[in-house]
Amino acid sequence: MSKLGYISRYIFILKKLKSNQYTAFEEMDAYINKQFEYMQMHDEEIQSAFSKRTFQRDVKEIKNLFGIDIDYSKSQKGYFISHNESFDRTTQNMVEAFDMFNSLNLAQDLAPLVHLEKRKPQGTENLYGILHAIKNKKQIKFTYQNFYEEHASHRLVDPYVLKEFKNRWYIIANDSKDGHLKSFALDRLSQFEVTNYPYQNAALPNLEHIYKNCF
Repeated sequence: MSKLGYISRYIFILKKLKSNQYTAFEEMDAYINKQFEYMQMHDEEIQSAFSKRTFQRDVKEIKNLFGIDIDYSKSQKGYFISHNESFDRTTQNMVEAFDMFNSLNLAQDLAPLVHLEKRKPQGTENLYGILHAIKNKKQIKFTYQNFYEEHASHRLVDPYVLKEFKNRWYIIANDSKDGHLKSFALDRLSQFEVTNYPYQNAALPNLEHIYKNCF
Protein backbone atom coordinates (compact mmCIF):
# COMPACT_ATOMS: atom_id res chain seq x y z
CA MET A 1 0.00 0.00 0.00
CA SER A 2 1.19 3.55 -0.73
CA LYS A 3 2.17 5.91 2.09
CA LEU A 4 -0.96 7.93 1.33
CA GLY A 5 -3.02 4.79 1.92
CA TYR A 6 -1.48 4.20 5.34
CA ILE A 7 -1.83 7.82 6.45
CA SER A 8 -5.38 7.97 5.12
CA ARG A 9 -6.32 4.96 7.22
CA TYR A 10 -4.84 6.50 10.38
CA ILE A 11 -6.78 9.70 9.80
CA PHE A 12 -10.02 7.86 9.07
CA ILE A 13 -9.66 5.90 12.32
CA LEU A 14 -9.18 9.10 14.32
CA LYS A 15 -12.10 10.82 12.61
CA LYS A 16 -14.42 7.91 13.31
CA LEU A 17 -13.44 7.70 16.97
CA LYS A 18 -13.84 11.45 17.37
CA SER A 19 -17.37 11.42 15.95
CA ASN A 20 -18.41 8.22 17.76
CA GLN A 21 -16.78 7.78 21.16
CA TYR A 22 -17.21 3.99 21.37
CA THR A 23 -16.86 2.20 18.05
CA ALA A 24 -17.00 -1.55 17.56
CA PHE A 25 -14.51 -3.04 15.14
CA GLU A 26 -17.28 -4.09 12.72
CA GLU A 27 -18.47 -0.48 12.52
CA MET A 28 -14.91 0.74 12.03
CA ASP A 29 -14.34 -1.84 9.30
CA ALA A 30 -17.43 -0.72 7.38
CA TYR A 31 -16.47 2.95 7.73
CA ILE A 32 -12.86 2.47 6.57
CA ASN A 33 -13.90 0.43 3.53
CA LYS A 34 -16.50 3.03 2.55
CA GLN A 35 -13.97 5.86 2.79
CA PHE A 36 -11.51 3.98 0.61
CA GLU A 37 -14.24 3.37 -1.94
CA TYR A 38 -14.61 7.14 -2.29
CA MET A 39 -10.85 7.57 -2.66
CA GLN A 40 -10.56 4.79 -5.24
CA MET A 41 -13.08 6.56 -7.47
CA HIS A 42 -10.36 9.13 -8.11
CA ASP A 43 -7.21 7.08 -7.58
CA GLU A 44 -7.42 3.40 -8.47
CA GLU A 45 -3.91 2.73 -7.14
CA ILE A 46 -5.01 3.31 -3.55
CA GLN A 47 -5.83 -0.04 -1.99
CA SER A 48 -7.26 -0.97 1.40
CA ALA A 49 -6.67 -4.33 3.08
CA PHE A 50 -8.28 -3.73 6.46
CA SER A 51 -8.56 -6.44 9.09
CA LYS A 52 -8.57 -6.64 12.87
CA ARG A 53 -4.85 -7.37 12.86
CA THR A 54 -4.30 -4.36 10.59
CA PHE A 55 -6.36 -2.22 12.95
CA GLN A 56 -4.29 -3.33 15.93
CA ARG A 57 -1.09 -2.37 14.08
CA ASP A 58 -2.65 0.97 13.16
CA VAL A 59 -3.46 1.67 16.81
CA LYS A 60 0.22 1.20 17.69
CA GLU A 61 1.36 3.40 14.80
CA ILE A 62 -1.09 6.15 15.76
CA LYS A 63 0.38 6.05 19.26
CA ASN A 64 3.94 6.28 17.90
CA LEU A 65 3.23 8.99 15.32
CA PHE A 66 0.70 11.21 17.06
CA GLY A 67 0.94 10.30 20.74
CA ILE A 68 -2.75 9.36 20.84
CA ASP A 69 -3.88 6.35 22.86
CA ILE A 70 -6.74 4.21 21.57
CA ASP A 71 -8.19 1.77 24.10
CA TYR A 72 -11.03 -0.75 24.19
CA SER A 73 -13.94 -0.56 26.65
CA LYS A 74 -15.42 -3.93 27.53
CA SER A 75 -18.47 -2.32 29.13
CA GLN A 76 -19.20 -0.18 26.06
CA LYS A 77 -17.96 -2.84 23.63
CA GLY A 78 -16.07 -0.34 21.54
CA TYR A 79 -12.79 1.47 20.93
CA PHE A 80 -12.27 5.04 22.13
CA ILE A 81 -9.62 7.75 22.34
CA SER A 82 -8.19 8.16 25.81
CA HIS A 83 -8.30 11.69 27.19
CA ASN A 84 -5.63 13.62 25.36
CA GLU A 85 -5.65 17.41 24.93
CA SER A 86 -3.27 17.17 21.97
CA PHE A 87 -6.02 15.54 19.92
CA ASP A 88 -8.37 18.45 20.50
CA ARG A 89 -5.83 20.90 19.11
CA THR A 90 -2.85 19.74 17.08
CA THR A 91 -4.42 16.53 15.78
CA GLN A 92 -7.69 18.25 14.91
CA ASN A 93 -5.73 20.70 12.75
CA MET A 94 -3.99 17.76 11.10
CA VAL A 95 -7.30 16.04 10.37
CA GLU A 96 -8.72 19.24 8.86
CA ALA A 97 -5.59 19.70 6.72
CA PHE A 98 -5.93 16.11 5.45
CA ASP A 99 -9.59 16.71 4.55
CA MET A 100 -8.61 19.86 2.68
CA PHE A 101 -5.81 18.02 0.85
CA ASN A 102 -8.19 15.32 -0.37
CA SER A 103 -10.82 17.90 -1.31
CA LEU A 104 -8.33 19.89 -3.37
CA ASN A 105 -7.27 16.75 -5.22
CA LEU A 106 -10.89 16.05 -6.01
CA ALA A 107 -11.43 19.68 -7.06
CA GLN A 108 -8.87 19.28 -9.85
CA ASP A 109 -11.34 16.95 -11.57
CA LEU A 110 -14.29 19.20 -10.80
CA ALA A 111 -12.76 22.57 -11.70
CA PRO A 112 -15.97 24.07 -13.20
CA LEU A 113 -17.89 23.17 -10.01
CA VAL A 114 -15.38 24.26 -7.36
CA HIS A 115 -14.07 27.82 -7.18
CA LEU A 116 -11.05 28.21 -4.90
CA GLU A 117 -9.85 31.48 -3.45
CA LYS A 118 -6.31 32.49 -4.41
CA ARG A 119 -4.28 32.37 -1.22
CA LYS A 120 -0.73 33.44 -0.49
CA PRO A 121 1.59 31.04 1.37
CA GLN A 122 1.24 31.25 5.16
CA GLY A 123 4.92 30.82 5.97
CA THR A 124 4.48 27.34 7.38
CA GLU A 125 7.62 26.17 5.59
CA ASN A 126 9.57 27.74 8.49
CA LEU A 127 7.64 26.03 11.29
CA TYR A 128 10.18 23.25 11.79
CA GLY A 129 13.14 25.63 11.91
CA ILE A 130 11.38 27.93 14.38
CA LEU A 131 10.46 25.01 16.65
CA HIS A 132 14.07 23.82 16.51
CA ALA A 133 15.28 27.28 17.52
CA ILE A 134 12.78 27.54 20.39
CA LYS A 135 13.65 24.10 21.74
CA ASN A 136 17.41 24.74 21.56
CA LYS A 137 17.21 28.43 22.58
CA LYS A 138 18.88 29.75 19.44
CA GLN A 139 18.33 33.20 17.99
CA ILE A 140 16.78 33.44 14.54
CA LYS A 141 17.17 36.11 11.91
CA PHE A 142 14.95 37.02 8.99
CA THR A 143 13.77 39.80 6.75
CA TYR A 144 10.37 41.14 7.80
CA GLN A 145 7.86 43.08 5.74
CA ASN A 146 5.54 44.83 8.15
CA PHE A 147 1.98 45.40 6.97
CA TYR A 148 2.09 49.16 7.51
CA GLU A 149 5.71 49.86 6.46
CA GLU A 150 6.96 50.37 2.92
CA HIS A 151 10.40 48.81 3.34
CA ALA A 152 11.37 45.45 4.82
CA SER A 153 13.68 45.27 7.83
CA HIS A 154 16.23 42.77 9.08
CA ARG A 155 15.49 41.21 12.47
CA LEU A 156 17.45 39.18 15.01
CA VAL A 157 15.16 37.80 17.71
CA ASP A 158 14.90 35.38 20.62
CA PRO A 159 12.00 33.06 19.70
CA TYR A 160 9.75 32.02 22.59
CA VAL A 161 6.44 30.69 21.35
CA LEU A 162 4.63 29.75 18.13
CA LYS A 163 1.06 31.02 18.13
CA GLU A 164 -1.86 30.30 15.81
CA PHE A 165 -4.38 33.13 15.75
CA LYS A 166 -7.33 33.55 13.36
CA ASN A 167 -5.92 30.87 11.01
CA ARG A 168 -2.52 32.57 10.79
CA TRP A 169 0.79 31.65 12.44
CA TYR A 170 2.94 34.02 14.50
CA ILE A 171 6.25 33.79 16.31
CA ILE A 172 6.32 35.55 19.69
CA ALA A 173 9.87 36.75 20.20
CA ASN A 174 12.09 39.30 21.90
CA ASP A 175 13.38 41.74 19.28
CA SER A 176 17.10 42.47 19.80
CA LYS A 177 16.55 45.80 18.04
CA ASP A 178 14.83 47.36 21.06
CA GLY A 179 14.43 44.51 23.59
CA HIS A 180 10.62 44.46 23.26
CA LEU A 181 8.41 41.41 23.03
CA LYS A 182 6.72 41.31 19.62
CA SER A 183 4.70 39.03 17.35
CA PHE A 184 5.81 38.38 13.76
CA ALA A 185 3.48 36.88 11.18
CA LEU A 186 5.14 33.94 9.46
CA ASP A 187 3.70 34.85 6.08
CA ARG A 188 5.56 38.18 6.20
CA LEU A 189 9.07 36.93 6.89
CA SER A 190 11.65 35.71 4.39
CA GLN A 191 15.34 34.78 4.30
CA PHE A 192 14.79 32.84 7.52
CA GLU A 193 17.83 31.40 9.28
CA VAL A 194 18.52 29.71 12.62
CA THR A 195 21.75 31.14 14.03
CA ASN A 196 24.31 29.63 16.40
CA TYR A 197 23.75 32.47 18.89
CA PRO A 198 22.18 31.18 22.13
CA TYR A 199 19.86 33.26 24.26
CA GLN A 200 19.15 33.16 27.97
CA ASN A 201 16.11 31.54 29.54
CA ALA A 202 13.12 33.83 29.72
CA ALA A 203 9.69 33.55 31.29
CA LEU A 204 7.10 32.52 28.73
CA PRO A 205 4.73 35.36 27.87
CA ASN A 206 1.07 35.24 28.91
CA LEU A 207 -0.45 34.80 25.47
CA GLU A 208 -4.02 34.96 26.72
CA HIS A 209 -3.30 38.42 28.11
CA ILE A 210 -1.45 39.57 25.00
CA TYR A 211 -4.19 38.52 22.59
CA LYS A 212 -7.30 39.19 24.67
CA ASN A 213 -8.03 42.53 22.95
CA CYS A 214 -6.99 41.48 19.44
CA PHE A 215 -9.44 41.12 16.59
